[in-house]
Amino acid sequence: EVPALRATVWKVLLGYLPANVLRWDESLSRTRALYLQLLREGFRDDTAEAVAADTGEKSPDSTGMGRRAKADVKSILRLVTKDVARTRPELGFFARRLPRQQGEATAEEDEGHQNQGQAGGGQFEVEVAEPRRHSDVLARILLLYARLNPGIGYVQGMNEICAPIYYLFACDPLSDAPSVEADAFFCFSLLMAEMADAFVEDLNHTQGGMLGRMTHVDEVLQESDPKLWAHLNSQGVTPMLYTARWLSSMLAQDLEMPEVLRVWDALVGDLVGPHPLLHFLCSARVVAIRKELLGRSEVECFQLLKRDGYPAVTVEEMLNVAFTLRSAYSVSPLVEMEQTRSPLPTSRLRSSMKQVEARAGQAYCIAGRPREGPEANPWRPRETSVRSQASPRGSGPWPGRGGLAGADLLKRANSPH
Repeated sequence: EVPALRATVWKVLLGYLPANVLRWDESLSRTRALYLQLLREGFRDDTAEAVAADTGEKSPDSTGMGRRAKADVKSILRLVTKDVARTRPELGFFARRLPRQQGEATAEEDEGHQNQGQAGGGQFEVEVAEPRRHSDVLARILLLYARLNPGIGYVQGMNEICAPIYYLFACDPLSDAPSVEADAFFCFSLLMAEMADAFVEDLNHTQGGMLGRMTHVDEVLQESDPKLWAHLNSQGVTPMLYTARWLSSMLAQDLEMPEVLRVWDALVGDLVGPHPLLHFLCSARVVAIRKELLGRSEVECFQLLKRDGYPAVTVEEMLNVAFTLRSAYSVSPLVEMEQTRSPLPTSRLRSSMKQVEARAGQAYCIAGRPREGPEANPWRPRETSVRSQASPRGSGPWPGRGGLAGADLLKRANSPH
């Protein structure tokens, strides 16, 4: 697998890169400059003061934020720090120093930081004003997103969605650290444009809210495997009790990072919307171990559905089951809603994907000259109800930037002038 190729495909499918490969360089220059502007508009100074206040250090006076806003930043930063500290500890990646001209940190320095927050290791801290490690950058992306989208803020689990994106982009040898951070922020924002409703409590009972999503998974499982569904319900094991983690993290919490990347290849590349496929993947995760679940008690079923107790099932098996379930499933209201996004015609899809492969291959000197494709971006995410219900325009630290600000600003930056 080539990280640069996968990263490029994700950027196209998420709508960060235009379908026309000839516009990529111009688009990246604009959006990366926009990200630097967001950081300059008070984020780093204000956050530095909030961090200093949180640790009891003295800091210079700041402008642009009142006491309440500073308190909000401190509160969000504590939540973000707590989640970042436990993000993919098995990788050791997020504890490493960012690449520098003088080279990486020594193994001892990295190990010392990785042990922070563990028993005897001291308190885990992040440095979002002047990031030194990958964990600092991850925290800064999440904090900036929360500040730009006050109606959503930061909710536990967002770190699990952002981490695979940042990890993949950071593994791309063709991108430097500032570019990785900017690209990860906007791609995370675009993905959250699809996922945000699941993180807003007031929208729980809507189709895109968490309860609405769990209800749809329940319906999929009931129609796909009535016998298994009936057994689980007779034992009190309903999707409402075990799918919240799967849905909110897009299965990231229950899979190893290589498996997450493979599954997300299908999710971000699903042209009728990643959410229905995610629901079928959740159902497939249950159906794939039906033999183990049938006849088991409530406690045994819950244990099997946990990450540590889940039987050995490859992601390819799970994906095959998910696509099989979806092909046999009757059209539901949520699927109908996603199908209004007008899937890309097969001929145009093939043409666009060949351009993606050719451009990424050209970077590695393994492919030929890319061909010009359609101007329109067929993968632009749909507008979500969060924009109007959760974060009214005009709120937040920057007046007039409400709603899903990251996605909105990206759209403005790439619009024709």
